[in-house]
Amino acid sequence: MRPTRSQVDGFDFGAAPAAAKAADTLGSHIEKDGENIHRTISGMDWSGDARDAADSRAAAEKVQLTRVADALERVSAAVTHGTSSMSHIADRLTADGAGYEGDGYAVADDWKVTDAYNYGLANLMTAGDAEAQQRLADLQRARANAAANATAALSRLVSEFDHADSACAGAIDAASADVSALAPVSSALGGQVADRIADKLSEGQPLTPFERRVLEEGTKLTPDQLEALRNGGTATLPQGQFDFLRELTAELDGKSMDSILALGEGTQHGEVQNNLANASQILGIPNVRTGAGDHGGMQALPASIRSLLTTNMVTGTNPSVAERLLVGGKPRVKNLDEFFKMTDFMGKSDENLRVGSDVNRGILKQVAEISAVGESPGSGNNMTAAGFDRALDKALAAAATDRIASHDFITGDNMDVTCADGGRYNAGIHLNGLVSQEWEHGSSGLHKLFDWVGDEAGSANPYQATMSREAASSLGHYLGSRDDLAVNEGLGVRNPEMARIFANVLSPYLGDFSGINETSSGIHTFGADRLTPGELENIFRSINTDGEAAATLNSSAFKWQNLMAVHYGLDTHQSSLAEHAGVLSQAMTDGNGHAVEYLSDSQFEERMRIYNNQMQFFGTVKDATGLLPFGSQTQLLMQQPLADAIFGEAPVRENAANQGNDPDWVAQLNDPKVLQFYQFSGYVGEHPELRQEYPEWFGPDGQLDWEVVKENNRWADFMGPVSDGWQDSYERGQDRPDWPAGPDNPKPEHPNDPVHKP
Repeated sequence: MRPTRSQVDGFDFGAAPAAAKAADTLGSHIEKDGENIHRTISGMDWSGDARDAADSRAAAEKVQLTRVADALERVSAAVTHGTSSMSHIADRLTADGAGYEGDGYAVADDWKVTDAYNYGLANLMTAGDAEAQQRLADLQRARANAAANATAALSRLVSEFDHADSACAGAIDAASADVSALAPVSSALGGQVADRIADKLSEGQPLTPFERRVLEEGTKLTPDQLEALRNGGTATLPQGQFDFLRELTAELDGKSMDSILALGEGTQHGEVQNNLANASQILGIPNVRTGAGDHGGMQALPASIRSLLTTNMVTGTNPSVAERLLVGGKPRVKNLDEFFKMTDFMGKSDENLRVGSDVNRGILKQVAEISAVGESPGSGNNMTAAGFDRALDKALAAAATDRIASHDFITGDNMDVTCADGGRYNAGIHLNGLVSQEWEHGSSGLHKLFDWVGDEAGSANPYQATMSREAASSLGHYLGSRDDLAVNEGLGVRNPEMARIFANVLSPYLGDFSGINETSSGIHTFGADRLTPGELENIFRSINTDGEAAATLNSSAFKWQNLMAVHYGLDTHQSSLAEHAGVLSQAMTDGNGHAVEYLSDSQFEERMRIYNNQMQFFGTVKDATGLLPFGSQTQLLMQQPLADAIFGEAPVRENAANQGNDPDWVAQLNDPKVLQFYQFSGYVGEHPELRQEYPEWFGPDGQLDWEVVKENNRWADFMGPVSDGWQDSYERGQDRPDWPAGPDNPKPEHPNDPVHKP
């Protein structure tokens, strides 16, 4: 830097010698530590491979520590030499400036020297004396030259200072870079520094820049570690970082959530809160490990946090969800305020660190149990019903960003850690809790918890695809369970948002649920479980109590049936496809019928009236065609223009968007002629010569014309033999028992435990 005069006057180089000495002393200690380690290991009386490995490690440590010490000595030398040079130049600038001022010159802040002699007074004194006037003029010229020379001299000194400053900074930066490379901030991580930082936070003291860097470094994971965790692997932390996290979070134990939320002084508050929440999330991940065998998880968290995540918070009268919905009950929730403050705190963590943390498993479990209480959390909680709903949704949304935790909540995997006193987690009961809560429209928590199950169907990432199909299987078994029907039967009335979410999430898996075998059929499915006809019926029975959800699910079932018909047309030996389509058709018909009966009951007449009015304004059904997977044969068949004929609206005589779960419309979706149309679409794909033999069945654009063939007797006669095998198997599927017994469909001993069948 090129300092101004005022800056030079303010310089104080007095602390530089002490700083240089501290760096030198630290380097000496580090070098001695390296020598002591090497001497101790070398002097031990042992032999073999272990001795050789220890000697090699000790020698490497000595070299590394010696390099650190050398770098610190260079830092010390740079500080000493640089500040000595700059101090000397600054002293000269100060002295020279003062000297010029003593000689009657003015020295500006930018070091410009000007003549300050009072020539006006001198001119008055020498008026009329020509010789004196001449001497005065000569003096003025000489002093002007002297001022210019003085300015140049001071400018050179300033330049020398700038050069010395740059050289010093460069030397310090280079040596410091070596120190950072050889001993990065992460090397400072450990239990002792965590204790010091935690103590300062508890005392309300601000952290130094170095402490802030250490806190930031210790509460994050590398991209490789995050990638491993996101894909179900483990992340190995240095022991120092794990100890740092453990000691840092241990300081939270015993503190109230208000005290924890107050940690972090002034402008550092938000940063500190983020770091502490990150530390808790990381320490709560069971797949975070160290080489020494330490690992994260629920047991690694502070007891006070662990208690809020695992203790049964519902007290008093606590009937089952089904009993509460039918006969009522007045359970209470303890520590509700403290729990919501804890979830607010955990919500300050980075979303990318929420990767399989028991923190989020515990929050999801507790939210479900609190949800089962309903809108009134009971006495002792100072929350309005609206405030309760908002806090519940916020907590759910924060934890559900952890997809691994969401998967485990839905399936029951790895969830026993969320139960206190050796309890066992029951996925069905906790899903019941969420279903029983009347969530507001647009609940971000529900969408975060479930949407990914449909979005990741068939994901290119094998781990994500596996999680999504396992979660879909679990949801299918849950909604299909007879034991949970008392809770789910009114799903669309009590919880239309959740019914619509489930309709969207499960639509891609209807082919799996119906029993399609991808290997033999050529239809690409996603590997979810095959359900019994009764389970499949109950899914429609529950979801179809909301019109929008019914339109989505029924449209998807219609398209899956038609896709099966297309593949049957491609290969008429695949009669099993017809049976699967018959199962799906009957499940949709019967389930939808039960849903309409439920809506028509006297206690729901008013809701039915509102529902019918709402359906008039529901203008668009979700187009599920984008969710349908196609096998390699069908992909060619789906090319335009035939794709419009196969998935166009022509075969549907009325607009599904205006009918939702209208039984007449559902019957139209199962129209045998429509299924024949799709069978023939596939058949033409294998027999293109039919276009020349029966040109009257096709439009000018080459597409099969529904308006022509649906009333064409010749086409019907042609399709008779093609469809014979289909119809017999289709009816066989329709007649399959809802709850077949046998080794493939055993009746579970505990239907809710677990809902996921690995």
